[in-house]
Amino acid sequence: IAPDGSSFAIVRADGLGQRLEYPIGTTLYRTLGWISSPRISRDSRRVAFADHPILGDDQGTVAIVEPGGVPRTLSEPLNFLHGVAWSAAGGEVLASYGSTREGAFVTEFSPTGPARTLLRLMTTSRLHDVAANGALLLTADSVPISIEGRLAEGLARLAIGSGTGAVVGGISEDGTIMIGTAGGSLEQGEY
Repeated sequence: IAPDGSSFAIVRADGLGQRLEYPIGTTLYRTLGWISSPRISRDSRRVAFADHPILGDDQGTVAIVEPGGVPRTLSEPLNFLHGVAWSAAGGEVLASYGSTREGAFVTEFSPTGPARTLLRLMTTSRLHDVAANGALLLTADSVPISIEGRLAEGLARLAIGSGTGAVVGGISEDGTIMIGTAGGSLEQGEY
């Protein structure tokens, strides 16, 4: 939704893939893959989004486009790209990507300068929004894992074990060390 509440950016699927519309009815971008996290800029002139070239794959790039303009890609392909939002100042785009195993990040991408990593996280996370004061609305994605089996002669499933992707346990006073579990084992990361 635009900051003044007057219009929306939407993603519409059809037989040819997906298209980004802003305002509704005006196509800004089309892909054979899929589009996620469309966010209208604070000045209502541009739309930031995650462009996923392969349907069903969450690898993608961070991009921006304005009505009548050519889309600009701000990042290289990122694995597990799950959230896009405009910065508090409004000129940069923040994105959450990565996984518990490979490292998860919130990075600021600028149309005019280099990318800047803002957060390194222990678990896959999703950026939802950035407040005008710079506060991030960020959730940790936890994927429950369960293992089931069946005896060769039986039809009933037997629970063998379960776990989750990661749990943060604490952070040092100076903010440089975090500790938690990942996949059931104790992990420590220095930042």
